[in-house]
Amino acid sequence: MTKAAICFLLICIWSGNASAQSAEPIVEGIVLGRGTNSCESYLIALKTDDPLVMMTLNGKQYPGVAHTYAQWLAGYLTATYTTKPMNVKITFNGLVQWVKKYCTEHPDNAIFQAANDYINSHT
Repeated sequence: MTKAAICFLLICIWSGNASAQSAEPIVEGIVLGRGTNSCESYLIALKTDDPLVMMTLNGKQYPGVAHTYAQWLAGYLTATYTTKPMNVKITFNGLVQWVKKYCTEHPDNAIFQAANDYINSHT
C-alpha cells in the first residue's frame, strides 16, 4: 500500500471517529478580528475614544480602538445584508449606540453576538 493510500485511509478513519464522537453542533461560518473580543473590551475602548471619529496625530488621521470596533461591526452587517438583502435602514451611529447598550447588558458576550442580535432584532 502506498504512503498516499495509507494517509487517505487514516484521514477517513479519523474523520469518521471525530464526527461520531462530537457532541457539539457543526458551526457554519467563522468570525475573525474584533468580533471575537468581548463586549467588555468594546466598552473599555469607548471610554478612551469616539468610534465615529478618527484620531489626529501630527496632522495624520488614525483609527482609535473604538473606531476599529465600529468598522468591524459595519463590515459584518454589510456582509450579512449583502448576502441576504433586507429592507432595513441602518445608521452608523445607531448601530454603535445599539451595540453599546447591548454590551452594557451582556459584557461577557462577544462582539459578533451583539452584531447577530442586532441583525435579528432589525429584520
